[in-house]
Amino acid sequence: MISIIFSVYSVLVLAVSMGLCIWLGYRRGVFNSAMRLGFFVASGLLAFLVAKLLVKPIGGALSGLLVSLVGEDIAVLTSMASLQGLIVKLGGGLLAPIVFMVLFFVIDKLTFFAYVPLKKKFAEDETLHTIPHDKLFGAILGGVLALAITISCVLPIGGYPMFLGETVNQVAASSLAGEMDDDMVESVDAVTGSAVVKVDYALSGWLFRGLTSDARSVISTSFSLLGLVDSFQNSDDAWAVSAALQELPDESFELLISVTKDMVTQLVPDDESYSVIIDTLLKALDQLPDMRSKLSAEKYSKELESIAGIATMLADPSTYTEEDIIKTALSSSVLTSVILKNSEALTEEFADVTADLTKKEKKEIKDAVGEYAEELDIDDETVSSLLSVFGIS
Repeated sequence: MISIIFSVYSVLVLAVSMGLCIWLGYRRGVFNSAMRLGFFVASGLLAFLVAKLLVKPIGGALSGLLVSLVGEDIAVLTSMASLQGLIVKLGGGLLAPIVFMVLFFVIDKLTFFAYVPLKKKFAEDETLHTIPHDKLFGAILGGVLALAITISCVLPIGGYPMFLGETVNQVAASSLAGEMDDDMVESVDAVTGSAVVKVDYALSGWLFRGLTSDARSVISTSFSLLGLVDSFQNSDDAWAVSAALQELPDESFELLISVTKDMVTQLVPDDESYSVIIDTLLKALDQLPDMRSKLSAEKYSKELESIAGIATMLADPSTYTEEDIIKTALSSSVLTSVILKNSEALTEEFADVTADLTKKEKKEIKDAVGEYAEELDIDDETVSSLLSVFGIS
C-alpha cells in the first residue's frame, strides 16, 4: 500500500511538473526560462545552506520537547553534554530535508518579486528573444526545471526509507541484532526494495545525503563505539582491543572521550575536595587524542586502562588504598605528566590527608612508589616530584 502511494505521488509530481514547466518554458522562451531556472537553483542553494544552519537549533528544540514528553528517562541522557549533542545532531539532521523543502518553496516563491520586474525590463530587448529555436530551447529548459522540482519533491520518499534501511543493516551487523523484530525488518526491506523508492533515491539521494550528513554522522559514530564495546566484551586478547581503539574513527574517538568526561563528572561524588583531582583527570583525557597518534596500540590501551582505573577509584575511594591510586596513576604517562603540571594544586588539596600520615605510612608509600617507578622505568626526578604531592620528601 505504501509503495502504491509513493508511486502515485512520484508519477504525479513528475507528470504535472513536466507538462506545466515545458509549456511555460515554450511560452517564455530561452532567456526567461534560463532566468527562471537560475532563480530556482539559487533558491535551492540558499534553502540548503539555511537548513544546515538550522540543524542545531531545531535539534535543540526537539531535545527539549522529548524531555517534556518522555520525562526523566530522556532527561538523564540530555543532562550529559556529549549525549545531548548526539540527540541534537540526530534530530536536527533527520528533520533537515523537511525544513529544506519548506524553505525551498517559500524562497522560490519570493524570487518572483525579482523575476517579474526583470522579465518586464528585458521584454523589449529583441536580441534576447530572437535566438534561433528560442521556444524549443525554452521548452527544454522547462524540462530541466521540472526535473529539479521533481528531485526536491520526491526527496523524502527516496531518502527516509533508504536511511532507515541502512540503519537497520548496521543494527543487524552489531550486537543489537538479537533485539530486532523480524516483521519490522521485512517491512523495511519491502519498502526500500520497491522500484519507486530506488528511482526516487537515484534522483534525490545526493541531496538527501547532504542534508542528513549530521544524522548519518551520529549513526556511524554510535555504531563505531558499539563495535568497540563489543570488542571489549568479546575478546580476551588485549592486543585486539588495543587495535580496535586505534582503528576507531576520529569522530567516534572524540565522542568516546567526551562521554567519558561526562561520566567522570557524574560518577565522582559532588564534593569540592575532589575538584582538583577531577580537573587533573579531565586534562589527562583531553591529551588522549594527541597521544593516540603517537603511541603504539598496546601502550595506548594501557593509558586508557589507567585513566579508567583512576575514574573508578574516584567514584568509590573508600574501597582503594593510597598505594592502589599511586600505582594506577604512575602506570599512565599522560596522567603522570598532568599530575606534575598540577603538582602545586594537588599538594594543597592533599595537605589535610598527608598531614595525618605517620612516618611508617609515608615510608610505605615511598617504598611502593619506588617499586612501581622501577617497574615502569620512571626517572628519579619524576618520582621525587610525585612524592612531594603526597607531602613526602
